[in-house]
Amino acid sequence: MRPEAALPALALLASACAMPTPAPSRAPELERAALGLTPGRSDRGAVRERLGEPERLVFDSGWEAWAYRAREARNARPGADPPELVLLFDPGGTLVRLRLRPAGAP
Repeated sequence: MRPEAALPALALLASACAMPTPAPSRAPELERAALGLTPGRSDRGAVRERLGEPERLVFDSGWEAWAYRAREARNARPGADPPELVLLFDPGGTLVRLRLRPAGAP
């Protein structure tokens, strides 16, 4: 390969490496809230008292999924979904699982 032919490819490669990628949007209030919750110990009442009323999805089996969305998405792409904390409760009301989903994540 001739050196003059490799220069444009090398320049393109170098510029791609130099492009900054946006940081995922963070929601400090949701991160703090998640730290105070313990699967297997926290229950619906304690979570509601700590975080307020959630968006709820109740299944016929008695399981519930709760979602809390961040008020403000920092570094979010325009139109991206805000960060959210998703909680799963068993039919007895005990927290089984939690997930902090960053902004724009599937």
